[in-house]
Amino acid sequence: MDMTFDDQLKRAFDTLSDRLRAEVDRQVAAARDDLAVSVRDERERAAVEAREAAARQAAASLETSVAEAREQAHAAGLAAGRAEGLEEGRRQGLDEGRQQGAEEGRQQGILEGRQQGVLHGRQQAEREAGEAAAAVAAALQGEHPKSTDSGASERLAAAVGAIGRGRSLTEILDALAASAAREAAHVDVWLVRGPQLRKWRGSNGGGELALQDAGRMADAVRSAAAVVSGGEAAVPVAMAGQVVAVIGASGSESTPANAAALDVLANYAARCLETLTAFKTARAVSDRAGQGHEADAALAEEDASARRYARLLVSEIKLYHEPAVVEGRRDRDLATRLGGEIARARVLYEERVPLEVRQRGDYFHDELVRTLANGDATLLQTT
Repeated sequence: MDMTFDDQLKRAFDTLSDRLRAEVDRQVAAARDDLAVSVRDERERAAVEAREAAARQAAASLETSVAEAREQAHAAGLAAGRAEGLEEGRRQGLDEGRQQGAEEGRQQGILEGRQQGVLHGRQQAEREAGEAAAAVAAALQGEHPKSTDSGASERLAAAVGAIGRGRSLTEILDALAASAAREAAHVDVWLVRGPQLRKWRGSNGGGELALQDAGRMADAVRSAAAVVSGGEAAVPVAMAGQVVAVIGASGSESTPANAAALDVLANYAARCLETLTAFKTARAVSDRAGQGHEADAALAEEDASARRYARLLVSEIKLYHEPAVVEGRRDRDLATRLGGEIARARVLYEERVPLEVRQRGDYFHDELVRTLANGDATLLQTT
């Protein structure tokens, strides 16, 4: 049966509709599949991003924890190092204080001993002079019981006291000249100046005399003993065996020079001059020792300050680079491992410590050996 045009048109339309519906279904299915893939990819990307964010957060938290732990370790190490440094500084301070105190005590003992010796010598000289004066007075009284002045003993004791009160060479020689003048009609005191004799200012007039022309006085200077001839006498004043002055005395026709009294006065004046010289020497030594001690104390403090600063710098190297210190000791290459840190610390040390202190000792190197190398200097040698 032949189909009509309408039937043919309807069939063609149905066929086209079926094809179009199939194509729409196919495209919908494809779109659905693409959407499913996109959703799956988005889900996976979101999961990856979430994991990465979690990892970043964990890393940040770990870094924060590590930083906090490092800071706590640094604080603990710094506190421990400070405590160790304080204890070591206290021990060293005690040792230095003991040594300094012992040295001060020794110096003070020496000075006090010298001063006491000088004082004892003066007192001994005064006693001996008093005894000699009494002996001379007694001898004079025995030899000249009628002609001897009854006040000779008192006069000689007064002369000894006047000489003993002298606090300078001038005062002692002035007292000697005045006292000797009472024991003879004419008295001069001459100072020995090499080959010359120079008259002391307290004597009559002034002037110089060649020793070779001095007669009895020259003999007294050469022999260091009194020379008596007739009524005249020459009595030497000797200090430590060396004649420094000589008394020339002459008596009158009726009364000779009292050589025995002059000898007592000369000997006592010599002892007073020796004591005065020794006392001045002790005082000068004491002053120099005091000045020297102050200077030594200042130098010791400078050296101690340099040691403390070197200890601080090296302790910081050890604190912040403890693993490198351990490995450097093990491998014997501390200088190579810590060369940069040591150089920086050395610069800081030299900027603060004066050159004259550094020239007295390399305290920085000593501390490197003691603290970093544990006492073994070879660990700091470079190959």
